[in-house]
Amino acid sequence: MRIEIETTVDLSKQATLKNTTDGEEELSLAQVRFKNAKLTLVQLDELCNRSPGWSEQALFRTDELPCTPMVLHFPKLTFEASGRIHGHREGDSISLVGATLNDVRVALIKSGASMSGQLMWKSAGDEAADLEPLLGHLCGMHLSIVDSQQQDLPL
Repeated sequence: MRIEIETTVDLSKQATLKNTTDGEEELSLAQVRFKNAKLTLVQLDELCNRSPGWSEQALFRTDELPCTPMVLHFPKLTFEASGRIHGHREGDSISLVGATLNDVRVALIKSGASMSGQLMWKSAGDEAADLEPLLGHLCGMHLSIVDSQQQDLPL
């Protein structure tokens, strides 16, 4: 399963950089939270690993409003992700390669959903500086999410 998301997100005001080791290799891990990534119903179906049309039938009324206010939380699922987050100014961007997406929450909204979560990736030292101008701002995000271990949601 691959989900392609092209949307805007609100990035948190702070990012976390952790220095760690992987065997003998020293690594820096960057973490940033985001919210308000808009998902279509098709993307919501894919994220929940359900057949096309499932969310529209199970979670929404005929007027495209959610049946009830609802937030789906996937606290233990980790998705593989890659993509790019970019700001409004030329050059304000960061590439995400080999990232993980976790602590995903999906709030139902009219005709879709609003996703929040946390991205974590291996970061070179200079990438931390590239992230700074994006923090606390509305940014564009292209994210390709892959999950090879997800099971169907229990219903």
